[in-house]
Amino acid sequence: MATYRAYNLAHHDELVRPYDGVVEAVLALRDRGKTLGLVTSKMRSGALRGLRVAGLEDAFQVIVGADEVTHPKPHPEPVPHGARAPGRAGRGRRVRGRLAPHVECGRAAGVKTAAVLWDRSTGHT
Repeated sequence: MATYRAYNLAHHDELVRPYDGVVEAVLALRDRGKTLGLVTSKMRSGALRGLRVAGLEDAFQVIVGADEVTHPKPHPEPVPHGARAPGRAGRGRRVRGRLAPHVECGRAAGVKTAAVLWDRSTGHT
């Protein structure tokens, strides 16, 4: 774990590459007045760093890092944790994720859930 964290800290910014169209889609949702939240398996500091590199540092009103909950994904705890953040009524929550644990987390939290598919080799969805 220590080796992974050291490598990740040293190379993080050069390795972060958003999937084609994702930054634009997130910003479009934000610009339409949608309240956006991010539940991540990263520690909050790493998530904020990745968002900054991608140009999304101001896109999400709620961010829940793995270090902010007792039970991170795929446990359902992070989803309602984010909905309880100041200014969030918890209505209209949706979970979208690219991996099975993301879908499992959303389903277990009782919210509408969708899998999204990306192919890093082509950049297509």
